[in-house]
Amino acid sequence: MRTMAICCLAALTAIAGAVPALAQRGGPDKYVLLAEEMAQFTGETETFTVEADEGRFQSLRVVAERSPLRLFGITVTLANGKKVALKIPTAVIDPGPRGLDIDLPGRSARIAEISASYKTPESAQRLAIVSISGLRFIPPRAPA
Repeated sequence: MRTMAICCLAALTAIAGAVPALAQRGGPDKYVLLAEEMAQFTGETETFTVEADEGRFQSLRVVAERSPLRLFGITVTLANGKKVALKIPTAVIDPGPRGLDIDLPGRSARIAEISASYKTPESAQRLAIVSISGLRFIPPRAPA
């Protein structure tokens, strides 16, 4: 019994040490898919409406699937109507779940729309699928 408890404790310690970034960023289940679209080779700007009941977000994550994605810019329209051009590096996002995280202004923001400019590089074999997710803002708990 004692050996089993020690093994469980060791496994939990290993898991906790392996995922500190997920814990800091809210974990994968805190991300909400806000938009998904096929990125053409010619480049385009797409505008996506975010439903009012989605909540507040502290950052966005842009992920490419199937092929790389060249991201040129993102502008968010906040619920109060203010447009904010987010600071992003002009870069190619490689396909995979990690993507590019972009902080929103302030501690959190309620988003009405997201406009993103991107394209699939001509050298790619297939069109990229771009996904934009928002990391939900979870207010800190008041001390007891």
